[in-house]
Amino acid sequence: MALEDGLSVWEFASDKNPQLVVVGVGDYVTKEAMAAVEKVKRDIPEFRIRFVNVQRLQAACSCEDKFHPQIPNAEKYFPVDKPVIVNFHGYPETIKTILFDVKNPQRFSVHGYIEEGGTTTPFDMQVRNHTDRYHLAIEMIDQACRQSVIDEVRRDELISKYQQALNDHHAYIIKEGSDPEEIENWQWSSLPAVILEATDPQRLEALKQARTIAFIGLSDNPERHSYQVASYFQNIGYKIVPINPNISETLGEKVYKSLIDVPESIHIDIVDIFRKPSEVVGHMKEVVEHGGIKTIWLAEGANSQQAEEFAEDYGLYMITNQCIMDVSKAAEAKGKA
Repeated sequence: MALEDGLSVWEFASDKNPQLVVVGVGDYVTKEAMAAVEKVKRDIPEFRIRFVNVQRLQAACSCEDKFHPQIPNAEKYFPVDKPVIVNFHGYPETIKTILFDVKNPQRFSVHGYIEEGGTTTPFDMQVRNHTDRYHLAIEMIDQACRQSVIDEVRRDELISKYQQALNDHHAYIIKEGSDPEEIENWQWSSLPAVILEATDPQRLEALKQARTIAFIGLSDNPERHSYQVASYFQNIGYKIVPINPNISETLGEKVYKSLIDVPESIHIDIVDIFRKPSEVVGHMKEVVEHGGIKTIWLAEGANSQQAEEFAEDYGLYMITNQCIMDVSKAAEAKGKA
């Protein structure tokens, strides 16, 4: 079907239930769009993004008996209620004309050639036309804020970082007359794991941005630590998703036998695993199979070399060696001080 339609979802660079769709049309601009996705996913791993590559644009239909859209099955690739950022190797007006017949065309933001740049470096030509990775990333960050994936403070921090990267690049090409090697030779490298220890301040940021936490191994016994942790988060307003094959209900919530059984309609931000170290990797595989979950939290004693290697292989964001409840309570106490 993808070959027939002329476009396809690149699953290796995509999340399930995307909050944003990024599209590349043309070799160089697709590379820049991919680089932007990689950068944003490093900074906001919980932001769900789909990447679509357009291999062929069809000519406008001239049939008298039947209308053939220039982007067949558009809603299959671009959910009608999701924003879409398009990076195009030609004039933006060309794509905008094609998108006119797609449902809800206002959701499309198009980057393309706007006749900026002359004698300059290849990447600087992209920068001047706003088809480079940094301008795309800035727009993606803004979309993450609009959808409450991050707050305005975090948005401003990240945009400032990307703008500084643009300034640094400009200074570099003036001095060297060429693009930096890391720009010229960039290749998709998947998303490396981010493994945070108990003292890393980023662990609090992951918790602050979360709304729903799945607890693997959650007990229905009030004396168990897993029950106390889940109860705490439920009481302060988080949605909890219990996972345990041996019980059917706890804390007033339905219990799922495995993470795979949780409906896709329930978006999970963090998975907290209450299992022995030897069983953790098996549950991390469920995280990958479920899709759309980027943060795993392991309490003291649950981490292992195998878990860290698995996180590295699959680009997971893993926080280790401190109870998630202790982190939250410490932050709350600090806020009151």
